[in-house]
Amino acid sequence: MSKGKNRYQFMSLLHEVLYFFFSSFFSFPSFIENFFLCFVHSDVPEPPLIHSALEEEGIPSSCVVDIDLVPSPLPILKDEICITPPLRVECPCSPEEVEDNSQSSQTLLPPVFPTEPSQPLVESHDQPTAFQVRIRNRLFKPLRLPYHLNPYPHDFFEYLPRFSGEGDVTAEKHMEAFETLIDQFEIIHEDVVMRMFSRSLSGDVAVWFRCLETGSIGSWTELYHAFLKGWGENKSLDQYWSEFDVLRRGEDEALIIFNRRFFSAYRSLPVEIRPTETAAMVYYIMAQHPDLVFLLRERKSSSLIHLFEDALEVEENIRASRWTRKQADLYMQEEEDY
Repeated sequence: MSKGKNRYQFMSLLHEVLYFFFSSFFSFPSFIENFFLCFVHSDVPEPPLIHSALEEEGIPSSCVVDIDLVPSPLPILKDEICITPPLRVECPCSPEEVEDNSQSSQTLLPPVFPTEPSQPLVESHDQPTAFQVRIRNRLFKPLRLPYHLNPYPHDFFEYLPRFSGEGDVTAEKHMEAFETLIDQFEIIHEDVVMRMFSRSLSGDVAVWFRCLETGSIGSWTELYHAFLKGWGENKSLDQYWSEFDVLRRGEDEALIIFNRRFFSAYRSLPVEIRPTETAAMVYYIMAQHPDLVFLLRERKSSSLIHLFEDALEVEENIRASRWTRKQADLYMQEEEDY
């Protein structure tokens, strides 16, 4: 019994000795490394890095800024705004040394250039050239046009009516055709209308236009009156209005022919006595046959052109209704005869 106990104690002691030996053996390199590092590295701090430019200027070592070899942290994005954290700079120098060395440190800063607005490489051509001024004065001398002109419509020249004062085309007819062209191209700029009308004149009329006083016409209304006064029929305003007021559709006159005649008379009226389009629609309805007057009033057309189309449709319906009634009467007559 005592032998077994002694043997167990011996084995436990041997086990502890072996465990201490192996643990000391495997941890030996780390101890040796720490031991030698204590002797190799001294407590003297490492001298700071000095830029070559500072050494050449002879700036005291007590006012040297340490250079951080660690890269600066990335900018922080906050609400889509880039905020760069400031770098920590250590400067152990005194205020007197900073003041003494302020001038020498200025040589290290990059040069500052004044910020001036850049000049365009090509000068703008806002001012018209002498050639453009000469052509503009020759073509449109009587007109007071704006400084910047609006462009012409595309391919207008081939549709532009011509007036030379000769032939069967009167000034009123030419003005009517020109205003129809303006409506078709939907031209809204007054300077374009005035320039296009001057291009529609030829022969003696073009010579008359160029002989007008320079800058005497400043609007389309003035050009309209000047043209009719020089080349139109010598009618008073009362005569123009009397002819329009008594305008009526003939008993056997086709509706499409009366529409053209009414529209021509309406557009030939001078601007100062020409009624509005709504009033002209009332005159048109009252000039129709009695069977069309009530039906056209119920249509409530939005414009004079739409009223012309509604009148053609209403008359076609009336014609079809009369034909149907006539056929029904013939059928009833045949039934009675049979």
